[in-house]
Amino acid sequence: MGWNTLDELRAFLGLIPAVLAAMAAQLGNFGDRISSIAVIPEGVYRQAANRAAVITQAYVAPQAAGPGGNPPAVLEVPQVTRDLTPVEVGQIGLMWRIASRIMWTRSGSAWADYPDFDVMVEPANRTAAFAIGVVHAPPPLGGGGVGGPTAGKQMHKMSNTVDQGDDSEFPPPTKTETDTWSQNYYTQEQGHPPEEEEPNEIQVKGFDTRVRAGRTPYVDFGIWGPYGRRLMRALKHRVWYPNGDGTFTHREVTGPENFASYVAIWRVFVVAAKMTRHVMNWALNKYHRNLEQLVRLWPHCWYLIYAADDYMRSEQMERIRRRISASVADGKPPPRDWDENAPWTAVFSEAADDTKFWDQHVTVRAASWMAHGARGAPTAPDEEFAQLNLPGGIQTVRPLTATPKRGAGAGGGAAAAPKSSSKKRRNRNRNNQQGGGAAAPGSGAAPKGGGKAPSGWPPKKGGNKGGGKGVDPESSCFGFSKGFGPCMGSEPGSKCASGRTHKCHLCGGAHIAIKCTGKKTKKEGE
Repeated sequence: MGWNTLDELRAFLGLIPAVLAAMAAQLGNFGDRISSIAVIPEGVYRQAANRAAVITQAYVAPQAAGPGGNPPAVLEVPQVTRDLTPVEVGQIGLMWRIASRIMWTRSGSAWADYPDFDVMVEPANRTAAFAIGVVHAPPPLGGGGVGGPTAGKQMHKMSNTVDQGDDSEFPPPTKTETDTWSQNYYTQEQGHPPEEEEPNEIQVKGFDTRVRAGRTPYVDFGIWGPYGRRLMRALKHRVWYPNGDGTFTHREVTGPENFASYVAIWRVFVVAAKMTRHVMNWALNKYHRNLEQLVRLWPHCWYLIYAADDYMRSEQMERIRRRISASVADGKPPPRDWDENAPWTAVFSEAADDTKFWDQHVTVRAASWMAHGARGAPTAPDEEFAQLNLPGGIQTVRPLTATPKRGAGAGGGAAAAPKSSSKKRRNRNRNNQQGGGAAAPGSGAAPKGGGKAPSGWPPKKGGNKGGGKGVDPESSCFGFSKGFGPCMGSEPGSKCASGRTHKCHLCGGAHIAIKCTGKKTKKEGE
């Protein structure tokens, strides 16, 4: 191959520069790179050739005459264009075929093995010699009997590879098809996909079969993913649906349980789309950025986001396609990269911009759920629903790590109170030791004012009696000062059973704290 630049290939084909400039005006700057031609989908390339106009007379702007007629006046000359001739159409078609074959060989394949076809002819009108990409009618039901089209050929189920709700079958891919897919990806990325992002040939064949049958480019992320997932194992996660009467129903749905798992599966889908050229990369990136934004806005509502995404790709995109087709038929301008025969690039772009759909299925529902009491940060949406609305809380969906206490959880009334912090426990123990909320040790009486008895009640006989160990006789009795407990109403200045003095704990005066008018001092021991 003696062509290293696009201009060299143009000169070899005898294509005039004006025709290449007309194609660049429709498709963009090629940058004198052969790969810039090979990366363009065939449908987009054909449309550009139909719209291309070769300039035969450039536009000349009018100019008034100068002083004394120098320079002389220049009259306006309109631009004159013409359509491509049949020879020029053949030349630009051959340029695309040669450019694609060059990129095919650069990916490691043999020049003679390239599946050549006439790009300027619609797939349905190609002859048998150039029938690559033609969608053949499916065989009759029953496989055609003995010796029919599917006799002796292994068939794959769509429900195991692409869509769990599709019971149709498809044949395995041919070597030509798999080589074409590899070449398509290499042309766009100048390399091969990573192992963890590359779908197997059965996945790509099922996806390609679905789209070529006129259906949406949808794959079920419950069975689609890296390394083929040939074990027919579906990803599942739990969700809770409101019943309308205040109760919730537990269901197990298929799909990635978080956005990180979704991204890993999405990358495999992107590679399949590039291999089959059903959706261009810029539209896929635009759609994925929209999902990323929703995840940032509603990080605890992943199930709502994924459910909306699955519904969009499986059903809503077909409605968008019909809406665009009707709009174009009505004479309105089509969206970017719209092709009636390959519409999904434009559909993915329109789906990302469909704010009404995403507001209805994600934003409004997520805001409503958050406004109805979503608290904390459970690890999954079903656990959040269970924590807020189900008896037993989060333990209903999580394995129990310990036996719940009687009276807590499902069927036992209110759940147990949360565990107090260490600071609260220290303060409570100090108050109990000072007589706050409990009878003083040695009094033999239960605490006044109600409430639960402190730990260690009743006190041991003779404990701390008469100024026991560790008690300062000059320290104030907190129960007397605050006006509760067994020392409430005792004689100011007297001693309590624990050895402390009945006085104000703020100023040390012979009164209770509520009647204190003196200057407050630091607490004892500080």
